[in-house]
Amino acid sequence: MAQQVISEQIGWQILFMKINLFKNLFGNNKQDEKPSLELDFSKEYPRVTLSEELKKQAYNLFFLVDKNNFNELSTLLLHQYSTFNVNLMRHPQDLSDNNGGIFKINLLDDFNGIVVHIISNDHDLIDKIQSLNLAPPLPSVSFPSLNPEEYGSLQGDVDFWFTWLWTPYWVSLTSEQQSQLPLNEEWREFIEVRII
Repeated sequence: MAQQVISEQIGWQILFMKINLFKNLFGNNKQDEKPSLELDFSKEYPRVTLSEELKKQAYNLFFLVDKNNFNELSTLLLHQYSTFNVNLMRHPQDLSDNNGGIFKINLLDDFNGIVVHIISNDHDLIDKIQSLNLAPPLPSVSFPSLNPEEYGSLQGDVDFWFTWLWTPYWVSLTSEQQSQLPLNEEWREFIEVRII
């Protein structure tokens, strides 16, 4: 008797698994999906993309900020999210709410600045972050002991910094703004040769 009940339960579970499989394969799941958010920000830095992890339902920001400007950013975030904790660790904070609000942040003290990764669906917050006019530390600050004239191909930390943190900032600047950055000639040449 018990074996028959177990067999029936397993039979029902298999049936529901098959139904769900067919729904996923042949069902019209597009109706359940929300349209992706719009990328309509006026500023280019920090660069904003859509989070693939969250099916384009949140904005993704990954940038380096000078430590001198970090207080402005942390003040803004504390004003928006009172439970935000300035935790310069590799552990992300998820301050999302039960009403569909998404806010995840990860802060890391590196490259003599603060690496910031934010995922949020709060358009106003992203606008406010961009209005802070944040900038990364200059290359000579991020790499004080590196001689750019002696550096060959990009690799390791320098490659990561240049590709993911410095280049998005540099390309967001006008030619005039680029020329006004207080870069020494060696660093300027290092950057200009590698930006395509």
